[in-house]
Amino acid sequence: EIPQNVTFKKMYYMDLSYNHLSGPLPSIWSDDQEHPMHFIRHLFLNHNQFNGSIPERYPSMGNGRMESFHVGDNQLTGKVPDNYNPVRFMESLELHRNNFTEPLGEKLCGLIVFLPPASELTNLKADCSVCDCDYFCEPGYCYDDGNQKEVAVVVEDENGGNSTNVNDVVEDENSTGNSTDVNEVVDDSNGGN
Repeated sequence: EIPQNVTFKKMYYMDLSYNHLSGPLPSIWSDDQEHPMHFIRHLFLNHNQFNGSIPERYPSMGNGRMESFHVGDNQLTGKVPDNYNPVRFMESLELHRNNFTEPLGEKLCGLIVFLPPASELTNLKADCSVCDCDYFCEPGYCYDDGNQKEVAVVVEDENGGNSTNVNDVVEDENSTGNSTDVNEVVDDSNGGN
């Protein structure tokens, strides 16, 4: 368990993933006006046993300039806070494999780079049961019973051709935690797929 009174005023990057940590996420990191984490940009708390809800002010950590926030594979519950302001900095948000009970809010869905108003979010991992954003929550894009199948994005390039970005994540059926992540970018400038 992380002590509730520990703060990291000048911390920029913190990775506490895969440490068997448990208990609630420290609310002092975002609530205490004398000791907030003003400089934090990347916070990785995934693959632990954290429980309870994400403190409401977590999106405001780092003066609202968080770029990565990963809390996947924990035991978190309740609602995911969506008061990201300013919204333009968040690039990677992993919330999958938790026990959230309320759908992701509209503000959080508005962070997605592919949807108006465009922000910087290019990686959102969430369970299908709470994910209702138009893009990342389509079947095959979100996590259903802990497994993600395939994510494919097609964006027209400047020359009229299609650039296809395929990201396949294959989970081990024996739940050993082994996975294969394959990224492939195919650029066809002749206008084909």
